[in-house]
Amino acid sequence: MNETQAERRPPADDGGGAGRAAVVRTNLLAGLGSIADVAAVAQLITSGSRGWIFVAGLLAVLAGVVGLLHLIGQPVGVPAIVVIILIVTGAGVAGAMIEQHLDEPPAGAAAATVTVTGAGEVLREAEATLKDQDYLDAETGRIGDVRPNASDVYYVSPYRALWTAGGGALPITTVDGRPDRAACANALATRDHGQVEVGRMKAGDWACARTDEDNLLAIQIRAVPEGDAPLKISYVVWRG
Repeated sequence: MNETQAERRPPADDGGGAGRAAVVRTNLLAGLGSIADVAAVAQLITSGSRGWIFVAGLLAVLAGVVGLLHLIGQPVGVPAIVVIILIVTGAGVAGAMIEQHLDEPPAGAAAATVTVTGAGEVLREAEATLKDQDYLDAETGRIGDVRPNASDVYYVSPYRALWTAGGGALPITTVDGRPDRAACANALATRDHGQVEVGRMKAGDWACARTDEDNLLAIQIRAVPEGDAPLKISYVVWRG
């Protein structure tokens, strides 16, 4: 072989060019994945779109995986560490979105909660002082003479008794402790009286009644009156 042929022969490829190209491609993918990770984390912190957070997290994972494939056969260095961090961060963000999605109640359950008709809501909570023959309309808080289809309870001071309207037409009963709506409903379902004897109760005791509008009424005796003294009560009325 003469000198001219030797000079024209291309130099042997030692693989350095291919390795450098792989590192360049990996750096580009790492940059893309970093942008995706930053966008995902920023949206997660600011309560951004859940769909975009999930997509950005997956994009970061994909960029990291492809970057690792380009580095196969190359020495482990900074590029490999960077793409591994991208994969871990992206996978964590995407996993968080999946977990939140799985923890959400089904759409049907949420709709059922929203469409509750309002039964059980507190219509009024107040105090009142009833003199002899005073009627109370619990829903409005009005006190005075009987009002058909409105008055709920009235006080008879000579007997220290609290009656429901219509001469005891509606149920009333004493209960133990402060009742909630369910406790009042259960008590009235098993005990049906037309009046309660306040003289046998003590301050702080409770009674439940059904109002003329078919709501539930809980009454607390603030003080047991003596003689013809008025009756002081606190009460809460729930939609039936």
